[in-house]
Amino acid sequence: LPTTMMILFVAPIAGKLGPRIGPRALMTFGMLTATVGLVGLSFIDIGTSYNAIWPFQMLLGIGLASTMPASAATAMGAVDHAKAGVASGVVNASRQVGGALGIAVLGGIGSTLAANAWADKIAPLPPARQALAEKLTPLVQGGRGNVVERLTGSPKAGAAALDSFMNGVHAALLTAGALTFVAALVALIGLR
Repeated sequence: LPTTMMILFVAPIAGKLGPRIGPRALMTFGMLTATVGLVGLSFIDIGTSYNAIWPFQMLLGIGLASTMPASAATAMGAVDHAKAGVASGVVNASRQVGGALGIAVLGGIGSTLAANAWADKIAPLPPARQALAEKLTPLVQGGRGNVVERLTGSPKAGAAALDSFMNGVHAALLTAGALTFVAALVALIGLR
């Protein structure tokens, strides 16, 4: 909700600022702000208070809202007016494909690293227990430590599952932060 609310409030303001300060400043600011939000979120843990989370979600929303109108206006301004409809379609399609691809890639990173962390944690178990614990990997990848605890009867197993899940979440958020930082550099250097 904090991310969405910031997008709703900031995007119209960013749209009005675009012609005054230019897309380079807005896109660079937006991607850097999103980077701070994503990197800040990468430090959360299972016990993190929501009061430590929502400010970073707001920064992420401010960053996205600052970038979206500027990138759309830049793309539309780069084509002939007769091709504005095609450009609009390409911008929207690119946004949809980018969102889906981002979710797939970051989800894959998070899922893989959560499974790897879980495999490391269960490696010292005797072979029979390790084989049973390996069957719980999909629950670990989904952040279902409570179910792991209930199935195993072990609070330590539930905590290990959640810790493994958070390992994947941290990596995915840091990867997203690195990508938005690169996007900020591209906007700063690449836009005229």
